[in-house]
Amino acid sequence: MLHEGFITEDERTDLVTWIDTLHRDGEMNRNRTNHTDRQVIYLKNRTDIKPPQAFYDIESRLKKELDLDTVDVNLGHFIASHGEDSYVQSHTDYVPNAQHHRILVMLQKPEEGGNPVHNGKIVDINNRDALNFRCDIIEHTSIPVRGNTRRLTVSYGFNVSTQLN
Repeated sequence: MLHEGFITEDERTDLVTWIDTLHRDGEMNRNRTNHTDRQVIYLKNRTDIKPPQAFYDIESRLKKELDLDTVDVNLGHFIASHGEDSYVQSHTDYVPNAQHHRILVMLQKPEEGGNPVHNGKIVDINNRDALNFRCDIIEHTSIPVRGNTRRLTVSYGFNVSTQLN
């Protein structure tokens, strides 16, 4: 489900500035799933990197408005920076005994491309939008980025247990 304008312009600006600084300082890691210019930081693995308050404010709103609580045990939350020709390879994200919800927040759209593709359908998403989907059952990828403007996103991940208590 697409939530248009989910974050404020101030939150977007704070997060873009933070990611640009991480990128400039060489903190972004190349994603090992393909050899394009897709750089990712999995925040659960980088406790030395402190997100700005806007990151936590958005997480809190997502938890409240979407009734989600448990952060994804595998990937957690991450930030991604996509340059020319980069994309997300087609995949699903299986989590045992849980539904895996992922909320992609678009911070900066590239000049062309960069839109998510879910089960073969292109999703039109704009800056400040949040896309909530079940990444354990929806095959997802993205259109390759074109142009000099990087695609910047924050991806929040949550698990909902499917085990009976």
